[in-house]
Amino acid sequence: MRLVLVQLSDIHLRDSDNGVLGKAEKIASAICSVDAEMDGIALVYCGDLAYSGRSEEYMQALDLVVDVKEQIRKRVNNSAVSICEIIVPGNHDCDFSGHLEARDIIIQGLLDKLPADVSPDIVSACVEPQREFAALVEAMSAGTFSSTRVAVRKEWLVNGQRVVFSCLNSAWISTRREMQGRLFIPLNHLPRRQDVDAVFVTVVHHPYNWLSHNNALNIRELIEADSDLVLTGHEHTSASRDIRGDVGNGTCYIEAAALQNSPSGDFSAFQLINIDVDRSLQRVILFKWSDGLYHPQSDPHEWQPLQRERFRSRHGFVFSGSHRAWLDDLGVVATHPRRASIARSDVFVYPDVQFREQNVKSLAKIIRGEDLAEQISANDEFAIVGPDASGKTTLLKQLIEDLRQLGCAPVVIECERHERWQARTCVQRIERAFCEQYGDS
Repeated sequence: MRLVLVQLSDIHLRDSDNGVLGKAEKIASAICSVDAEMDGIALVYCGDLAYSGRSEEYMQALDLVVDVKEQIRKRVNNSAVSICEIIVPGNHDCDFSGHLEARDIIIQGLLDKLPADVSPDIVSACVEPQREFAALVEAMSAGTFSSTRVAVRKEWLVNGQRVVFSCLNSAWISTRREMQGRLFIPLNHLPRRQDVDAVFVTVVHHPYNWLSHNNALNIRELIEADSDLVLTGHEHTSASRDIRGDVGNGTCYIEAAALQNSPSGDFSAFQLINIDVDRSLQRVILFKWSDGLYHPQSDPHEWQPLQRERFRSRHGFVFSGSHRAWLDDLGVVATHPRRASIARSDVFVYPDVQFREQNVKSLAKIIRGEDLAEQISANDEFAIVGPDASGKTTLLKQLIEDLRQLGCAPVVIECERHERWQARTCVQRIERAFCEQYGDS
């Protein structure tokens, strides 16, 4: 099974004078020259098709995407080759010319709280500047945009092989003067991996540095728990790299070059990811425009291992969006002039604790807070006691994070004082809490 993912990004089409429009035939020729045995081609548009989100620009965009697909179909010898189109919006796909004062107020409120979930009405108000982009997606029948959710799951079936695209709208709260760290993606909106045999690809326009700091950390954790590949745009600089975590997890990130950096179209580039599913191999090829053709910039015969690790942590479980929000919650209202929101991890400092064995007559010893998780994992029973408002809950949240890094899957069970547990309901309560705190893991 051989697949080709074509990463086309940052086209910035205006209503006229677009040099890239005359290059559709050459784009198709370059794509079809790579793999004569390919079973499917996915044309992945990673945002910023338009320059300012206007309908006239999307008329140009529709001409381009239709022409590229038709030119590919002409060149593919096997008519059974499947072709699909994936498209996500970027900040240039927003039309900011209207009255957006109410939207600005909503966005500020969202950045203050960074909720794990956002209602459909709020999403609809925020994506209003993307209405012309939505019309393009509808005309393409791509099915990768929603006016009520910030992310869409799209499945592509090629000769029995399932490919899942997690299409994220990182530009849903973009503004005219965009600043790094001022975007966020609600955690509960992310599509999650359900089929371990599928190839799972996340497509998003903005890299993590454009998201709010804490949201970026949490989104990255969820994405890397599920994704074999992550395709991004926005930066106009091509790159491909494998990121490996502390517990051996790996994710391949591929950042797109700009297909059209200026109306003249003098600089034009795109990337192609060729995947051999059966052998778990991949190769990433950058094509650049030169002398009337797109030329490969790397050895097209060099294959690398495909990062298809099904679970990205020792236990394979990832916190749900609501549980992650609870872990990040500071518990008090705090503000900072340079941060949209303050999370618990921003200000947490480990306390030193007194540790006493079950024999109350034994002398207490001081344990550094950083070592407390290892001490807990070495004991069957462990109790943390202290007066009200001494920080027990805040410490508990950090211990959950630390225990998870040790390979555990801690579950929080809330109990009322003097509550009596019955054996027949104990397992049910634990299972219910686990499902709530680890979601679809």
